Amino acid sequence: MHTTLKRWMFSATSLVLILGTAACGGDASGESASAAASALDEGRATALGRRKPPPPPPPPPATDTTLALVSASAAGQAAEGNPCAVSADGSKVLFMSSSGAVVGNDPSPFQPDIYLKDLNGNAVTRVVNGLSLSLSCLAMTPDAGTVVFIAPASNGRVDVLGNSGSELAIQVKNLATGVQTRVTPLLSSL
Repeated sequence: MHTTLKRWMFSATSLVLILGTAACGGDASGESASAAASALDEGRATALGRRKPPPPPPPPPATDTTLALVSASAAGQAAEGNPCAVSADGSKVLFMSSSGAVVGNDPSPFQPDIYLKDLNGNAVTRVVNGLSLSLSCLAMTPDAGTVVFIAPASNGRVDVLGNSGSELAIQVKNLATGVQTRVTPLLSSL
């Protein structure tokens, strides 16, 4: 008896869809079927005294179509660069570049550095000096106050020549205070 009830419910639903589809002037597939289902829903809502709210209007088109080269110095000198993140309000862009032309006095030319460009004033600031090719930009907080990156960090060991050892670690830097903090633990502690 349970199987008969299921079969009847399926048949009744199919019949309603077929009848609704035929009423909309289509066959039982594609747009016609969805139009029939929509008409059926609207019919139920009207019968119950509820009206479906109209769909929201489409978003307005973007009005600012300014195109700017982010990896350029404040003076406009072009340099290669890879974007990393954009602030929530779209006014700041974090990017990496190994060009010494982005900001003067690069202590490690030809090594990648991480920069923050303020699109409102066109100022460019080096936020992380890349002293190694292993630097990698990961993210920035929506307010552009903190950056997250991977860079070599001390592993707490010193070799026989007195050189301190290093390993790659995820780090964060607070741009307001300049404090840089290692996030990942030492590999030797794992």
